Amino acid sequence: MDSENDSFFRQYKWHLVVICAVVMCMSYLTLFTNIFQKSQTGSLNQLLFVLGALVLISALLTMLSRIFKILDALRDNSAKLEEVTKALENISSDLVQINHSSRVSDAAKAIVFRDADIQTLREAVFDKLQPAGF
Repeated sequence: MDSENDSFFRQYKWHLVVICAVVMCMSYLTLFTNIFQKSQTGSLNQLLFVLGALVLISALLTMLSRIFKILDALRDNSAKLEEVTKALENISSDLVQINHSSRVSDAAKAIVFRDADIQTLREAVFDKLQPAGF
């Protein structure tokens, strides 16, 4: 259970940091400044300030969520690349084994056809040794 909570906090830590920062800023503005006091002249400015802050927060959260999606895609691609690398290493080792077996096959072929090669060589030598006219 702790590992699930830990992974949750690890996954959404920047979201939580931004939300905490916004809450702290809004608390500071509300408690220690007079930005949210009722006044006829500054109410439009205050409303625009709050709306701007909310738009900024939503844009930041959207960007953070997209960045996390990109990071997840990169992790998935990295895992897939590691699998492909392992598969290529296995293929490489299999190709080396095939290469060794084909070399053995060439050596076996030379041994098997040695008698035929010797016979062909003998016939060629006897043909050269026989007189041309007979």
